[in-house]
Amino acid sequence: MKRTKINLIIVFVISIYLVLVQIANIRICLIYNLFHIPCPACGLTRAYFALLNGDALLSLKYNILAIPIMVFFILYFIFSFIDDIKNTNKVEEFFIKYKFIIIPITVILVLIAWGLNLYNPNL
Repeated sequence: MKRTKINLIIVFVISIYLVLVQIANIRICLIYNLFHIPCPACGLTRAYFALLNGDALLSLKYNILAIPIMVFFILYFIFSFIDDIKNTNKVEEFFIKYKFIIIPITVILVLIAWGLNLYNPNL
């Protein structure tokens, strides 16, 4: 149950961050503020709010990583919760077993998102 508590704290902190950024309407991105170019994560907050409003197409226009990241975290939290109930470590074993596949795919997706963000008029 310890992992479930940590996951809930993470979700709570991220939720507060998203709400504060949306309400304050500020750009917290360090890369953008220093270099005036969007990073791979620029637009994710707006993309998540578009998803929460049911507009997947607008979400993809803000940042193509929003939907894959959302799906990943939902699955991660579900399977982590199941692991806690069964007292197993299947999620951790999965990441250790497939890290040489997961890491290159993640790097490729981030580079694609960054390339698209550099020319994204919505940012």
